[in-house]
Amino acid sequence: MGKAIANSPEEKQKSKREEALGYALRAEEVGLSDAMMEYELGMLLFFLAPPANHAPREEALDIHTKGRAAMDRSRELNPSLDRRFVGKVFSHYQRFAWAAEELRAYLRETENADTDVETLVLLAECEERLGNSEAAEQWYKMTLKAAPSSPSVLISLGRLLLGLGISNYAALEACGLRREEALGYVRKGMALLEQRREQTDTAEQALYESVQS
Repeated sequence: MGKAIANSPEEKQKSKREEALGYALRAEEVGLSDAMMEYELGMLLFFLAPPANHAPREEALDIHTKGRAAMDRSRELNPSLDRRFVGKVFSHYQRFAWAAEELRAYLRETENADTDVETLVLLAECEERLGNSEAAEQWYKMTLKAAPSSPSVLISLGRLLLGLGISNYAALEACGLRREEALGYVRKGMALLEQRREQTDTAEQALYESVQS
């Protein structure tokens, strides 16, 4: 019932969301024994938690905590539940510590995960948002081992070291003690971006000339 109301055309109305949340919380209290139902309950609780600007932060955290618990119960019933996806969900709802925990577990448990660029970058970003600058730097550098020519990762790492990243880096770094190292990453990233733009322009020009001939 809660899922049906949440997906109704009127789901943006506060009263409908509150009604759907009520059903979801009742389901959480009763308890479920099916992995998929626990997973859907967890997703529903994250979705229905009130935005921070509409309710006290503690209320949203309480509902998100119940959603996380449902996800954990789902994994107990189905150990194959993808930690990487769960980490993305937690990150989307700005539970960065939970996301980082899931993503680190995924990397530990998955063969060749150190080449999973998307996951490594997301983990670096989560650590950065948590103010864990050294950990963020470590994950960005690990990403570069898998994708040494990624302009976005090079620039993100450079910005982190310059104190211009997602969250300001430690004052020691922002003061420029690693300025040359940081600028090296940024310059390489910008050069790769420019190179790719030139390659795109050349390809587009060749395509245009072939069409015209």
